[in-house]
Amino acid sequence: MMNKGQVMEDNENNGQSEEQPAVVTPIVLATEQDFSTFNLDSMLSGNTDFSCRILARELSALAEKDTESDANKRVYELMKAICSFHLRTDDPAQPWGPSWEGPTGRTYIPSDFRGEQNEILFAIVSKINNLPLRARIADVIWYNNKKRKEAAEIAIEAYADIIAKVESGELNGEDNNIKLSHIEAIFNRAMQISALTQKKGNVPTGLRKAFESVRKRAIDAKHYVIYERVTRLGCNKNLLEWAVIATEAKVIASTAEQDSYPEAVKKVWHLAATAFEKTGDNESRKLCLDNVVAQTLRMRDSVCQASAKAYWVSVAISELRAIGGRKERIAKLFEEQRFLQLESLDEISTFRTPINTEKEEKEIQEIYAQLSLSECLLQFAVEDFIIPEEILRAKADFKRKESLFSNLMSSVYTDNEGKVYAKTPSAQFNETPSEEWYKAEAIKTLDIFYQRLFYCFILPVRYSLSTRFSIEERHFENIVALSPFVPNSHHHIFALGFSRLFQGDYATSAYLLIPQLENSIRFYMLNLNRETSKMDNDLLQEDRSLSGMLENLRPELESVFGKELVNTIDLLFNYKPGPSLRHEIAHGKLSTQGCFSAAAIYACWVIYRLVCWPLADAWEDHIAPGIDEAE
Repeated sequence: MMNKGQVMEDNENNGQSEEQPAVVTPIVLATEQDFSTFNLDSMLSGNTDFSCRILARELSALAEKDTESDANKRVYELMKAICSFHLRTDDPAQPWGPSWEGPTGRTYIPSDFRGEQNEILFAIVSKINNLPLRARIADVIWYNNKKRKEAAEIAIEAYADIIAKVESGELNGEDNNIKLSHIEAIFNRAMQISALTQKKGNVPTGLRKAFESVRKRAIDAKHYVIYERVTRLGCNKNLLEWAVIATEAKVIASTAEQDSYPEAVKKVWHLAATAFEKTGDNESRKLCLDNVVAQTLRMRDSVCQASAKAYWVSVAISELRAIGGRKERIAKLFEEQRFLQLESLDEISTFRTPINTEKEEKEIQEIYAQLSLSECLLQFAVEDFIIPEEILRAKADFKRKESLFSNLMSSVYTDNEGKVYAKTPSAQFNETPSEEWYKAEAIKTLDIFYQRLFYCFILPVRYSLSTRFSIEERHFENIVALSPFVPNSHHHIFALGFSRLFQGDYATSAYLLIPQLENSIRFYMLNLNRETSKMDNDLLQEDRSLSGMLENLRPELESVFGKELVNTIDLLFNYKPGPSLRHEIAHGKLSTQGCFSAAAIYACWVIYRLVCWPLADAWEDHIAPGIDEAE
């Protein structure tokens, strides 16, 4: 395995598996001298399998069996390494990958053998009789050195010959279930090389025959996905006329068996629709797209949950809209979708996880019982309950490793009417997750954090203060009057909102305080001479919304409020599928129950912190006297 320039050869056949010294230059596993004494004609001469994975196994066995020649062993190890590369034809820019990659390193990739080893392979590639091995080596040679077009031609010819010999029965796959997908991968790779090395429109004769062979095999096997992919590629490369495919694809899709997978049949109908569009037959195109919708509704009928049915109905609606002129049918599907969404609410179950917070509650109450009211109000604001983004990402990475398969599924979020309002991506295996995935995972972590914070901190502080003081808005008048975060015209709103927060009237505090956040951020930034407005095409200035500031002015916000606090504001007030409290409040969608949620109460605390934080240094001299006097 290789890790940042570090090679760890697979020496299982030697009874070894140890890390080699770090290198920064390409590797040479087998020298020119090693090949000079090696019988290339006999290597894998009896092999009839075109799977490189099988070839790698046989080469490994040969290396283990040959105990007399170290040179032969090195050649076998090199060939085994080349056969281990993972071919990814869906990524033409980087078609080769390691067979394994993990936190400690990876297996070999083609670029590990560029330079001297590549030239040694070029000298012997035409002498290799085994077709799959010759194709793989020639492909790797050209991939490492695009000047070696002779290697590209050898690879194309060998790939085409493999497909021809599979058709004639001279070569076999591991089993019939994966044979066709392997053939398709070989054909696609040959087409990729041809497109980059041949003149436009010039496809070698052998590759044209391979194209027809793969298509015929896909049709015979009723493998609609491969048929669609290969045929669409052929039409795009002018190997077939779109007019021919229009009729052919329509017939194949129309005669598909009733138990065929609908999503696979959809692809053929889409192919037929594309072909009719290319030929200018718009009516036939629309008929094909109607059949696409029919297959989507078959997916609806194949699931049992109302929420899943509602999803497929929504897909069908979007497909009908793309066709145009299907208003009545769309209206009926909308009615069905609403019914299914409401029905899906009965499928949702809740569970409770008891949290014992007695110890934390007691500790907080003991601390605040010893403080004056002004000290309590300051301490409540400066407690460090803002989770850094790095910690949230670390927790997400840990969960991803612990729950591998659960993270391979994307998430769908529904509201209290069953409507889907947000979707988040999955974390693909062996790939760095997207920022969107990290944010969605952070929401899950923060939901638990909000609950613990409410029961372990906010609730016991409120209880401690309510048993000792009668808190009213007058206690906050001095705070809001001196805070640079509160505009002069909004003093009473903030003071009333804070008093309701400490009194436990969370509905009032949420609807008073949360809408103030956006305007107060703009106000605070303006006082620091940071512009937050935007100018439209008519030269009119308009204030940016919270989402607009987070999207366009995030560096400026982070320089003022700090990265952690800005991330907290984003995930709490703006981001969907998070609480999105700014949106929910602005549109009156936050219910009474939502106002009493831990997230909404934490949001009020965040605003209280934003108001009080700039006053911390002046609290004792300028804030505390006013609070104590009001008491």
